Amino acid sequence: MSSDDELSPDDVRSIVREETDAALRYQRTTLFGGLAVFCGGQLLLTAVVVGGYPLVALAAGGLFLLFGLVSLSGQRPFAERRASRTDVSSTE
Repeated sequence: MSSDDELSPDDVRSIVREETDAALRYQRTTLFGGLAVFCGGQLLLTAVVVGGYPLVALAAGGLFLLFGLVSLSGQRPFAERRASRTDVSSTE
């Protein structure tokens, strides 16, 4: 391995920081998206069972469910995202 192929400590820190941020973003979005889907489902179930304010509960449940599904639909597995980034950098 030549000295041109080696990474400096700053490069290593930058890569580790980027990978850690990506992993935490993925985890946070998955957690909040799943929670939103669960809460939306519970609000929809409550609207059907209780029926006191069905339009308000249906609207709130639908919005939570929609938010959760949209946030989860944009997720890509961490390994897949990493592989696609590697493919892009290798073509340069």
